[in-house]
Amino acid sequence: MIFAFAACRKGNKLSKTPVLTFLSSTEEVEAGSSADTVIIGFRLEDGDADIRTDGQTANLFISNTRDTNKYEYPLPKIGDEFKDATTGLRASCVVRIPAAFLLLRDTSMVKDSLQFKLSIEDEAGNRSNEIITPQIYLLK
Repeated sequence: MIFAFAACRKGNKLSKTPVLTFLSSTEEVEAGSSADTVIIGFRLEDGDADIRTDGQTANLFISNTRDTNKYEYPLPKIGDEFKDATTGLRASCVVRIPAAFLLLRDTSMVKDSLQFKLSIEDEAGNRSNEIITPQIYLLK
């Protein structure tokens, strides 16, 4: 799993509960391919900027709609100069999921699909809304 993270400061009119906004995702990948990757882009906003970004604390939650497994990942480290409780935090995020781990449910299928659900939790325990990707197609 690879993450990209960019943040900026602006006037604070944001909720203290993190808010995610879906931006984009890969439409299709070759199932099981180590050369292919699902890319999910989303915007993160948090009014009091208390999202832990130490690169170690698991606070990004991702699940695949085809099963009940839930995965927890840390957000990458970002400088404190981008986090201010008076101005909040706004960031554009990218998650990369290697297609090598995404398999067809039945090997006789030529096409399958899945969706990912994502949410974030801040240090106060506030859980963001959950975003869901459109269908992502797995090709044989």
